[in-house]
Amino acid sequence: MPDLKEMCEEYMSGRMDPEASIKFIKYSGLCIEKKRRFFDRIISVFSNSRHNWLWDYKSTEMILKRAGFKGIRACNYHDSSIKAFEIVENADRFKNCLAIEAIK
Repeated sequence: MPDLKEMCEEYMSGRMDPEASIKFIKYSGLCIEKKRRFFDRIISVFSNSRHNWLWDYKSTEMILKRAGFKGIRACNYHDSSIKAFEIVENADRFKNCLAIEAIK
């Protein structure tokens, strides 16, 4: 999932960029751009790429604890204790993102 803390830091570092807020909203996946082709609208119906909520580590950890998870930790590429993940992990999906491992 996108890391809200990192996104905010990136936004704040570009305060002098007149497009900083636009980039932030687009990167967050919270925006819906009006002018979309018909095909793009059909894809979005079946896609799960938009975000309805953004999280940072602290809030995610709190919610996971409330749900009864233990051993909660932030993960990096290829450091999961579950070795099978090494087969399916993609390094590009870890850039500017928050990956968390937890045990229930």
